[in-house]
Amino acid sequence: MEFNIDSPINIYGFIIFTQTLNIYRNILYSF
Repeated sequence: MEFNIDSPINIYGFIIFTQTLNIYRNILYSF
């Protein structure tokens, strides 16, 4: 997967994606 740093949409999308993975991982580890 390739991200263009010049595009703020891709940066925000990458941040949201990583935050979602962190939340999902925390939920899995909580069980």
